Amino acid sequence: MMHLMPRSVDATSLFGTWSSLSPLRVLLAPLFAIGFLLAVIFAPTRVTRAALLGATVSEVVVFVCVVLIWTEAFR
Repeated sequence: MMHLMPRSVDATSLFGTWSSLSPLRVLLAPLFAIGFLLAVIFAPTRVTRAALLGATVSEVVVFVCVVLIWTEAFR
């Protein structure tokens, strides 16, 4: 996200700090996916299971896409 930040924004500002910490969120995505998957097991209704399964799938897809982008960038 640093490339989306305007040049006038200081890297020590709040936006710059959040932007520099954004890769951590992507690296935590597998943990969120595992948590959502565990929640699917204990979900009381079919609708909540479907919603949590959708969240699990979206976390996995985002993580895989980011890993593919990052590995392509380092080639």
